Amino acid sequence: TIVSALGFENLLDQLKVIEAAKKVKSIKRFIPSEYGYDIISIKDDPLMIPSKMVLESIKEAELDYTIICCGGFYEFLTSEMFGLNLEKGEADLTGTGD
Repeated sequence: TIVSALGFENLLDQLKVIEAAKKVKSIKRFIPSEYGYDIISIKDDPLMIPSKMVLESIKEAELDYTIICCGGFYEFLTSEMFGLNLEKGEADLTGTGD
């Protein structure tokens, strides 16, 4: 398994890693550097283009993958419109929670 931790500016560098992983038969899974938003569900967002390119490359390489979506970095925001209350240590759950 390869776990990528590249920053947003370097997401496309994962394409080189995926290409190399494809050649090593012992590598079965790739965990891309996607620790923010659900790149599969978000449609038509230009910021998701590099992430979607990486995902397509993983699929073409026939690697298993896990995408970890832990949400945006809301700790940098002060608005409660996102359902986050830092003072109380509470957050609203959106979606089904699955």
